[in-house]
Amino acid sequence: MKIIRLITIVTLLAVSTQAQIGYLNYDKMHLGQEVRAYSARMLGLAGSGLALKGALGQGINNPALIVSNQKGLALQGGFAVNKLLENREYPYYDSFVGFNDYGSYAYNANWYYNPYFAARFAHKTPFGGMGAVQVGVTPFLDFRYDYTEEVRDPVNKSDQLLGYNRIWQTGVLNLGYVAAAYQILPKLSAGLSVGLLWGSIDSTMQIEPKAGAYMQRTINRRSRSLKGQPVLVNLGLHYQLTDRFGLAYSVRLPYRVQFDGRLKMSGDTTATRYDETMTYPLRMGAGIDYRFQNILQARVLLDFYYEFWDQFKDNRLNAIHYRNTYTIRAGIEHIFFDKLPFRVGFTFNQLPQNPDLTKNLLTIGTGWKIGPVTMDGSAGIVHQQFFQPDIFPDTIYGLPARTDMDRVNWTNYFLRLDFSYHFFE
Repeated sequence: MKIIRLITIVTLLAVSTQAQIGYLNYDKMHLGQEVRAYSARMLGLAGSGLALKGALGQGINNPALIVSNQKGLALQGGFAVNKLLENREYPYYDSFVGFNDYGSYAYNANWYYNPYFAARFAHKTPFGGMGAVQVGVTPFLDFRYDYTEEVRDPVNKSDQLLGYNRIWQTGVLNLGYVAAAYQILPKLSAGLSVGLLWGSIDSTMQIEPKAGAYMQRTINRRSRSLKGQPVLVNLGLHYQLTDRFGLAYSVRLPYRVQFDGRLKMSGDTTATRYDETMTYPLRMGAGIDYRFQNILQARVLLDFYYEFWDQFKDNRLNAIHYRNTYTIRAGIEHIFFDKLPFRVGFTFNQLPQNPDLTKNLLTIGTGWKIGPVTMDGSAGIVHQQFFQPDIFPDTIYGLPARTDMDRVNWTNYFLRLDFSYHFFE
């Protein structure tokens, strides 16, 4: 428990990132937000568990883990929830001291939902070792974003409403995958997963002036549909060094996403077509799983990932240059006397657009097991603060240009609840 208290204090200090210049909304709309945990147990451990053998939620990151000593069929289904709070603030000044403080002018709270499913079958093979196959469907890249702001006249003392500016984008690239693993040696397992992505993305930007305004309503629409189906390949190894200590290694190969895009600007009669190709980079990971030998069963998980973002390519943004990043994920799982688990985790994640801007995730979770049924629940939070130019310049409404950047507070809440049923031989 002392370890848990220490980690909780440290992570609470680190969960908020210091403000840097960032474009997190544009990055999510363009690149997508990758799902980092594929089950409630994994979210409770902040996505760690690259060496956690038998974990259903790690069949994608390290397919070697789906091999376990439990033969038979296991089914898992769940629901993932993400709430994004965005608070945009602008600096205001007075005639005495100049800069005074930041004032909020746009506050948005949006909920996003996704179901997921996985099924695994494990059995002893004719070659003597254990083998396993797993199939599943899960959200992989989330492009959804919603934003609304009121525009008011800062000069008019009556605070006249001039109009509304809106952005809303829908679309998730889902992953359907098949994973297979085999126990090569008594302590060594290897696995391979192959998945296909599918989905489409639609976005709208709207400027809605109030009645009587001198300007016209503006609506720009863009849609992106996948050309073919991108293939995602993961390779993994797991070595059980001792009964209480495991090691793991994984590789995710680069994958290419091609879109058939259509852009229709306000006033156009037809949409302009364009092709977009993005190549996402190679990722390598290593992890450990250590289980203490005491009355309170506890295990510590630690993962390290390195992504080669300097390999990222976008045919429409040739000048873009990202930097390689690393991610550290850590989790602790205690199993109490009544088989009730307590989980806590922390992730430190650099962002390729600006390595000084990080995404730090703090999570907590628990579960309950009754016979063949297991229920797991977890929650996580990420808070980020960054500076960004105004999304919609004030000059659109004939107001003076504002050169100061907005201060933006992003808070993501993640929730997962899933159920597993094990049919053992």
